[in-house]
Amino acid sequence: MNVASPCEIAKEYLEDSEVEPINTYSPLRSASFYIPARKIKALFEDEPYGLTAESLFLCPCARCISDGGSVEYRSECFICFNKLKQRELEGEYAVIYALLIYVRRPGLIQKFQKHEIKLEGTRYLCDADFDKLHREGISDLGLAQRKILQHQYSFLVRTLRPSSDIISIPAKELLPIKEDVELKGEGTFTEVRCFEFQDDVYRSRDFGEV
Repeated sequence: MNVASPCEIAKEYLEDSEVEPINTYSPLRSASFYIPARKIKALFEDEPYGLTAESLFLCPCARCISDGGSVEYRSECFICFNKLKQRELEGEYAVIYALLIYVRRPGLIQKFQKHEIKLEGTRYLCDADFDKLHREGISDLGLAQRKILQHQYSFLVRTLRPSSDIISIPAKELLPIKEDVELKGEGTFTEVRCFEFQDDVYRSRDFGEV
């Protein structure tokens, strides 16, 4: 009987956490689902399905060994990790780590930390961000790169903040909002609609004060 590896269990958890956006007027190229930030946080802090940060880091599957080194090597790395590095996996690198799990390449996380490649704020990755990784001799990196660039918009969702200026948001980005059917205004290039938040975690505390 085959037993699922930690990275497979984590990927299943992320797939079960997918939320379909309810916005009607988003561009056709925008992401078709998103993983709520709270679910990513819970993956590394709440030990769903008995998963721990250590068991994920030391996943013994063939792909994780190929990408991250033997279990013994990674065990030494985990032990030698200072507390700052461990906090990074649960903090600023949590989103990219979850995305690597989703595309079945979590063993690459140490190389992403080494080259400070991460997803945060409104900074999305582009092809140039992978230039240093291409010098690492990583197998099938081109395929992983395409999947990461494709799915990053489902993992990094911007927090909406009030602004007195017009902000342009790339068409591939997903916004977890539900727009009103009734128009509030219409111009030559755009329409104005009120909206509700589908998920309040992406609503900044000062939203609505402007």
